[in-house]
Amino acid sequence: MAAVALASVMVVAVHAWTLVPGVLRLAPASYEPRLDLSNELFGWPGVVDAVRQEATDAASPGDARGDVAVVGPHWVVCAQLEAALRGEWPVGCDTEVPDDFDAWWPRARWRAAEAIVWVSDARFETGSRLPTYAPLMATFVPLRSRQVRVERDGRPVRFFTLTLLGRRAGA
Repeated sequence: MAAVALASVMVVAVHAWTLVPGVLRLAPASYEPRLDLSNELFGWPGVVDAVRQEATDAASPGDARGDVAVVGPHWVVCAQLEAALRGEWPVGCDTEVPDDFDAWWPRARWRAAEAIVWVSDARFETGSRLPTYAPLMATFVPLRSRQVRVERDGRPVRFFTLTLLGRRAGA
């Protein structure tokens, strides 16, 4: 009986932590937002809206699918974007090792885009860097960049950078 009671209390506590934003006030001073997976529920909708806006602004009338690509440096970023965008914009991934995205939207395809919306997440070491493929950066130039700060109960819990990369003239 004690196990059932403990399990019930834990279920209620986890639901409250995840679904009630004000509960974050109870977090200890040592709370590390980047390690709290429940913050995923709060951050991505705003980030995806910003990515859609950047991609739409970068697109030109008559562009074909893939002329504007959305790319991230870590599979978690790429997977969240792929799931949220649902094929609206193609998503590539610039991880240091091949991953599933190399089959879904191969690097050669997103590297051929006219514009890339580069989405980085400060949680990851790779989060603040631009693409690693040197010829790509010889082909593209950063046109603009903006920060997306995600807050939960008034506390910053995620920091994203969106950088629009445009093809260099003559490239």
